[in-house]
Amino acid sequence: MPRSAVGSAYGRALFTNQGVLATWLPDRDLRVGDIVARASGTGILTVETTLADLLHGAAPATVTRDGPDAVTLQRGATIDYAAATGVPVLTAALSFASESSFIFVARQGVSEHYERLEPIRAALLDLAAANAWRATWQIVTGVRRFTTCTIVIARQAGTTARITLDPAIALPGLDTLTAAAKVAITGGDASTWELTNAAPLYEALTVQRNFWTGQPGVSDGTFMDLDSRPPDEHIVIRAEPGELDLP
Repeated sequence: MPRSAVGSAYGRALFTNQGVLATWLPDRDLRVGDIVARASGTGILTVETTLADLLHGAAPATVTRDGPDAVTLQRGATIDYAAATGVPVLTAALSFASESSFIFVARQGVSEHYERLEPIRAALLDLAAANAWRATWQIVTGVRRFTTCTIVIARQAGTTARITLDPAIALPGLDTLTAAAKVAITGGDASTWELTNAAPLYEALTVQRNFWTGQPGVSDGTFMDLDSRPPDEHIVIRAEPGELDLP
């Protein structure tokens, strides 16, 4: 499986399961109101401008909320506590069933997002109508920032690793994994990130042409008979995950 397909599987899993996009690369710093473009093929995000700049400073209000305290997401990853026996540091063994299996562990979260999306949607439509919006752009409408975050994405089936446990939690379980802990790959191959004060998850909107414009015409029996006016309107939609190439 190409590296881009492995990374893309991680991004799609987060979007399908949590409704969020993967910041790429995960250590890329994003803020609400950033206008970003995702590089074709690699998925790397570039901040090209901000909504405040496009609106000449008239940016809508944002809100910030604490939480969640802990997030643990995984697909195809298993943890073996018994394998930690005899190891001086409190650790456990991780194994990944297939390439693109991953584990995401984060602590002390804070979410920031726009207070209302209606003004954002209206502003994007105005920008598109004025030809001031590029088709490749997304606007960041929410970010999830964590004090610490560890991400491991397997590049090979059967990859194994060792990761630190949280000694404050006595019972075994995925919640005992310590975020931003040192990850040691013990077999196979994987991409790893050990982050602090990072925003690895975000939400975004984008604008596209509305190809369903026009008024219903007099039906001649054909399917979805519409008049012949050109599609001259836009719609605002939720941005979806793209290809993410592993470094």
